[in-house]
Amino acid sequence: MQNPGRCGISDVMNARAPGSSRIGDLSRRRLLVVLLLLVVLTGGTVGSLVFFLHEARGEMEQLHRDSLTNAAVAAEHGLLSAGFFEALDDPRPGEAAAARAEAMVLFTRLREETGATDLRVYDRDHHFVLGLTGNTEASLFDQAELLSAGLGAPAFTQPQRAENLYFQTLYYPAMDPLTEEVKGIVAVQGNVEFEATLVPLTRWAVALALGNALAAVALGLLFLWAHRRIESGERARQLGERLAMLGQLAAGVAHELRNPLGIITQSVALLQRRYDPDKTDPYFEYVPAEVARMNGLVKEFLSLAREQPLQPAPLDLAELSERVVAQLAVECRERGVTLVHEATGPAPLVADADRLVQVGMNLVFNALDATPEGGSITSRVAREGREVRWSITDTGAGMDEETRARATEAFFSTRPEGTGLGLAIVQKILWQHGARIDLASRPGAGTTVTLRFSGKGS
Repeated sequence: MQNPGRCGISDVMNARAPGSSRIGDLSRRRLLVVLLLLVVLTGGTVGSLVFFLHEARGEMEQLHRDSLTNAAVAAEHGLLSAGFFEALDDPRPGEAAAARAEAMVLFTRLREETGATDLRVYDRDHHFVLGLTGNTEASLFDQAELLSAGLGAPAFTQPQRAENLYFQTLYYPAMDPLTEEVKGIVAVQGNVEFEATLVPLTRWAVALALGNALAAVALGLLFLWAHRRIESGERARQLGERLAMLGQLAAGVAHELRNPLGIITQSVALLQRRYDPDKTDPYFEYVPAEVARMNGLVKEFLSLAREQPLQPAPLDLAELSERVVAQLAVECRERGVTLVHEATGPAPLVADADRLVQVGMNLVFNALDATPEGGSITSRVAREGREVRWSITDTGAGMDEETRARATEAFFSTRPEGTGLGLAIVQKILWQHGARIDLASRPGAGTTVTLRFSGKGS
């Protein structure tokens, strides 16, 4: 059990920067605010367009109805003033014919003045009397409106379509002003011009709404991309700080250990010459072996501590990975593991060849340690667009989610003899190259480590 009053090197190295969580939360809040604003702006624009179309339709419909009503009132007034309905009941044939002729003149004049397409007259029993277009009956769909007008209430039909034109009919009661008795019914029909106007207007509004929505989505994706780039940059900065801190600690530890380890090695050699000149006592071999192991650990510390400048040069990652495989083929064969190299073609890159060889050696050795006898390791290099990928896949036991998440942490290792610095060194080298590392693994399904470089720009 760890002492709660102390903290290890790995705790220090893997701790987050003091302001990193606060910066990440602030960035997420800003992204959320931007996305909410985009949603509000899009919704407001669409809502405004819907409201505008609704109001425009209402205004145009009211103007159209007022026009039909004015024509109907004028027709009613003219018919009543001329005693049209009384003349229809006059037994003298000449009176009825004269009234009909006068009504046709009135209707013709009203059509010219109001733009109505048709005017008709029905008697109080809903029978057709006369009309400009010669229609004898009201439409089957107009019976309810005709009945309503016969009871003294004006009624508009719904807009109807015929031959790409919209029309609407108003059935208006012709009432005696004194007795308020319904003498007959005036029907005024007119083209619904606002429907033809609203169709293209609606199409433009829908196109504008869709364009605004697409623009909002594009802006949202842009802000999301920027947010991810900021988070990526923040993670890179934190990684750089951790690696710098780790380098400082490693340099201090290596400096403090190197001299004592040399003294221990010399002292054991002197004691062995004095007390075991024939080298028969195995205990004198234990200390040098452990010292050698500690020296190896010191070398890894120094590898992290030294800020070695890169020496980038054009190279073919496919050839470099093939060279790594050739160097380790014998080691893998002796341990019963098949090592395979695959490449889809040249993979040009600008990078430090020696450092990438070190990366490849570390990854293959890690895979070899995790792969049992009879398993296989595959090194693949492929280019996709501007990105060059190098993946190392093994058929080992794999890792669970927690282990995979901590695999690149400094000093974290699942092997008792492991130092936990191999992947930390790999990550540092990749960070210097502006590349990144992805781990994919499941228990029992092996592990794939993928290195992603940005082509010739690395």
